[in-house]
Amino acid sequence: MRWHIHAVIKGNSAVSDTSAPQTGSVPPGPPSAPPLFYKQPEPLFPGAHKDFKIRPENDFTFAAKTNSLPTTVPEFAFVARHYPIVFLGPELIPTAVVGVTAETNLFVNNKGEWDNEAYIPAFVRRYPFIFLGIPNDDKLHLGVDGAGRSDKPNARGLFDGETETDTLKAGLDFCQQFHGAFQATREFSKALLESGIVEDSGVEIQSPTGDKQQLGPFGTVTEEKFKNLPDATIVDWHKRGFLHMVHFHLQSLTNWQNLLQRSERKLAA
Repeated sequence: MRWHIHAVIKGNSAVSDTSAPQTGSVPPGPPSAPPLFYKQPEPLFPGAHKDFKIRPENDFTFAAKTNSLPTTVPEFAFVARHYPIVFLGPELIPTAVVGVTAETNLFVNNKGEWDNEAYIPAFVRRYPFIFLGIPNDDKLHLGVDGAGRSDKPNARGLFDGETETDTLKAGLDFCQQFHGAFQATREFSKALLESGIVEDSGVEIQSPTGDKQQLGPFGTVTEEKFKNLPDATIVDWHKRGFLHMVHFHLQSLTNWQNLLQRSERKLAA
């Protein structure tokens, strides 16, 4: 027996498994709502974190119970190969769908390893590092999730005495890249919102046992509206690289069936 997608549903008001990241919002987010995965984000200092170690590089246990992940536009070409990309919330946050049921990431196995044939979104690879704003300071500071301390074998230290380790240096570089990508993504989402080409939609899924569930609503680009964008908008989006992002998004929607097949294999196992 197989999972099946029965239909694409416009304007569905059902509660969604993928309507928002399940434990937080895209950074920086309000202080009362840390981003997804983060429980105790705090500024990173040598004195306070000299003995702090973080997860082994290939340990993604922390991401095993989410079915959706924020993604950035520079990643679209890679994300679109493996995951549906949808837009969530009033700000149209680009989001990679990694599971079809709540608290299930189909790409992380029971050892915490990510499928080595699938792209790992930057939001995941960045953890537990994060850029934080500090009151009365207009600069962003490197932070770490205090709950991200690890004592597993191959856990990575941040300091060797007073010296920053390569792990910490790489974390800073990655956060700088992610911050730039996040800013570019906000511009893309703003352009989509202003264009009016994104509409609520969803998918209805039938499980091998015959049970049906609806995933949605989430935003997807309406192809007809996309084709009818004003010429001036087309030229502007071409120059800004937005046209490619829309095409990657539309291409990514073919991955729903791949997710269902992966879920079927997991159930069978």
